[in-house]
Amino acid sequence: MKNLEKFLLKNPGKTQADYQVWASQCGKAGFESRMDRAVLLALAKCNWKSTFGASSREEYHENLIRYSKNPFEMMQHYLNLHRERPDEFSKGFVIETFLQPFPKKDYERWGDKNNMRQVARKWFDANGVHLDVQCLALCEYFNNEVTEEDVIEHITSEPYLTQNEKWMDELERTWKSTYGFKITREYAEGILNAKKMEVLEDVPF
Repeated sequence: MKNLEKFLLKNPGKTQADYQVWASQCGKAGFESRMDRAVLLALAKCNWKSTFGASSREEYHENLIRYSKNPFEMMQHYLNLHRERPDEFSKGFVIETFLQPFPKKDYERWGDKNNMRQVARKWFDANGVHLDVQCLALCEYFNNEVTEEDVIEHITSEPYLTQNEKWMDELERTWKSTYGFKITREYAEGILNAKKMEVLEDVPF
């Protein structure tokens, strides 16, 4: 009660509810301060250059998740994943972006009707363009084969995540297990900017 009484004496007109909000904000600020100290301490000890090589994006990500505890590498990779959009040319991205609702009977023709409960209603329209017709159009856009079975598998296994989104999720879980809190884009940018570092455009492969 001492802290509450002091707060009310210093802030005439304030209530106990105001005190609780203020105390929560102070607690959050203190927690964030401890977070920053832990990360900055690790930053002070780490090598600013990549500690391992890689010949591809996939290998770099796997190595980072498996071996790196370097917060600079992790934040840099996290921000790079936010910026990059390599999935625009993937089959999954093309299906997710350009597929229009189609008749349910098309799903029953090329898929297992017992799995229809797993499919979002947005994909079905009795008056929609038939699936085989849409697949021809998707093939032209993708400049590669997109089959009816590809579409059925895609919409049955939703929610769809791009490869970058999957990697960001892995990185967020690794960061939290290492530092005890969830990394965000704003946090990573703030720390790197505070250290007056530029986030590299290219990864080391």
